[in-house]
Amino acid sequence: MAAATWGSTMPWLEAAAPVRMERIVLVAPDESLRDVLVQVADSGSVEIDQLARGADFAGLSARLLRAAGRQYQTPALSAAAPDPAELDRAGRYDLLAGEAQLEAHAAAAVQRSGTAGLAGWGPAGKPPRVGGAGAPPGGAARPVPHPPRRPLPPPTRPPACRRRAA
Repeated sequence: MAAATWGSTMPWLEAAAPVRMERIVLVAPDESLRDVLVQVADSGSVEIDQLARGADFAGLSARLLRAAGRQYQTPALSAAAPDPAELDRAGRYDLLAGEAQLEAHAAAAVQRSGTAGLAGWGPAGKPPRVGGAGAPPGGAARPVPHPPRRPLPPPTRPPACRRRAA
């Protein structure tokens, strides 16, 4: 029986050169935010900004991990939202670590009128796929347009200092 050979799944051009990144925004209805975050995590191509208000957030999953002394697990996610207490009883600390990260991102989301939004970085021209067959409706990932460039650089000295020097 021949042994299977290992091969990279990354296209050779991406392996040879870095991929240009751009700012993106993720938007989803509050009730679908977890599902959208799981889809984005599955794409493996987005770095979500960790805002100050979510950095110190300790949801139920994070508290259970600390209580078990398992804070530094490699995170994993399940498609359906699990019960954190059940994961703790079953010793599934990898799933508990993944849920803790999702809870922290959800806590950092800007929420308005039943919609949650998060900013991050993703590959230029390739926003993560959110939605599709079996996915909850309403989630979106879009690039954030760059602000227009100013024709002149901003002044380096306040206007009062420039008048005195003249």
